[in-house]
Amino acid sequence: GLSYAVVFALMTMGNYLHKGYHVLCDNFFTSIPLAKNLFSKETYLTGTCRKNRKFIPPNLLRHKYEIGESKYYRKNQVLICGYREKKSQKKPVLLVSTFAKPKSVSRLNKKNEEISKPDIVEICI
Repeated sequence: GLSYAVVFALMTMGNYLHKGYHVLCDNFFTSIPLAKNLFSKETYLTGTCRKNRKFIPPNLLRHKYEIGESKYYRKNQVLICGYREKKSQKKPVLLVSTFAKPKSVSRLNKKNEEISKPDIVEICI
């Protein structure tokens, strides 16, 4: 698609492939085929992903997420994470990465309470 072509063309024109760079994308540009192709060119990708993209596992979309819950799916080098952070967020956010690990990291929030978030979310911040 167009978003795939734009990212890949920019990376090629800028001579950024095969150098270990890490691309961060929003949900318009992020796709599983783009992540796989960039990884094969020694370039990492992390970004939010739309729920209607091809190759998203249906069990990540159908699962009812509790507040603070995350669910992971990995196929080869691509990690997909579904995560719901707060009560006002009704549907989970989907994140795709070829760099992140399926683990949680802890940090303090504004109220000095310890919260746990997926590593992939911390990369995007």
